[in-house]
Amino acid sequence: MRGVTAGLALLFAGAACSPVGTWVRRGPAAPALEETLAVAPPLLLSELPGAVEKDAFAEQMIVGHVHLSGGYVEIETERGIQYRSKNVEVHSRARYTRQARQWLAGVVEAIASERMGGQVRRLKRIDAAKLPAPKRIYARGSGPLDRRDDQNLPRYALRPRPLTEAARAQLKREVGSRWLLLPILVYYYSHNGGWFIGQTLGTGAGARGRVFWVLYDLESGEPVHYGEVEARRIDRYVFSPNSTQVEDYLIAIEEGLDRALRGALLR
Repeated sequence: MRGVTAGLALLFAGAACSPVGTWVRRGPAAPALEETLAVAPPLLLSELPGAVEKDAFAEQMIVGHVHLSGGYVEIETERGIQYRSKNVEVHSRARYTRQARQWLAGVVEAIASERMGGQVRRLKRIDAAKLPAPKRIYARGSGPLDRRDDQNLPRYALRPRPLTEAARAQLKREVGSRWLLLPILVYYYSHNGGWFIGQTLGTGAGARGRVFWVLYDLESGEPVHYGEVEARRIDRYVFSPNSTQVEDYLIAIEEGLDRALRGALLR
């Protein structure tokens, strides 16, 4: 992605003063699409082969409500000693997955229909096993929100990989279109107050979501347009939110992601 490290620093700094921080990381602009666009149902990043190396939580591919407790402990990682809440539990994975997929499908299909003038084919399913996991591009140095952020360190951007020739040919037959848009949910979670990995001061309660997308040309198997958007809502002085507050956090990040997607997807 263009200017990944500098862009991350700028975007994180700009978000620090807003109740809902949003980030946009742009890859190549979308080409002129004169044929029908096939839109896949949303996938979880963790579903793609090889996306999770060891642990989905530590690698920031979280879907669910994160409950942090027990104060903080020091843990040894490949990047040195890091702080983290002593106890970490992820609840309601299935419910959050359904909710996030339904929300993201609606947003992406609406944007695609607007851009394509109705020339959109909604796919009922797609085989995640045929799709390559994007490459992680780790950010160097620290960011303005580090120490009290609600994500695990290290931070990373994503870059898509081309399809294998076998996957390209099979998808071309199954999809019946040259263009295939894949919306991918990197994470979607709420949380109470505590310490995510590497955050020495801890965070208040809140929610965070991130969406990555890639548009494949099935004639070549190459990604021709991609990017990602992210939204974060933190209630700095609330540490044990009730269920209504949690829903408010999730609604806030959905609205932030929606706005960011409308300004970047298929642009």
